[in-house]
Amino acid sequence: MHRSVHRAVASPPGWVGSVVRSIKFMLDPLTLSPLSTLQGERVILREPRDSDVDDRLRHPIDPEEEDSYGSSWRQEWDGRRYHSREHLTATRCPPDPRTYTWAVE
Repeated sequence: MHRSVHRAVASPPGWVGSVVRSIKFMLDPLTLSPLSTLQGERVILREPRDSDVDDRLRHPIDPEEEDSYGSSWRQEWDGRRYHSREHLTATRCPPDPRTYTWAVE
C-alpha cells in the first residue's frame, strides 16, 4: 500500500494559524481470480472459446437481434446475411488481466 501525507495551512475566520491535514491512501491494484462459469436457469456466462466463432458462423444475421445489442452496427453492415470469420475475429481484443470477458450461452 502506498501512503502519502499532505499538509496545508488554512486560515479561515476564527482559525488563524490552524493546520489542516489530509491523508490519502492509494491501494495496490487487485488481482482477479480466474473466470468462473455462472449458471442460471436459462443462461450460462462463461469464458469465450475458439468454437464460439464457428457457432456464430452457422447462424444468419438477424437485424432485429443485432439492433437489440444497442450498437451502431447497421452503419457498417453491407447487407450480408451471414458473418464472415474475418469480421468476427477482427474485433477481438487481447485478454486484459484487469477485466472479465464473458460469453453468453
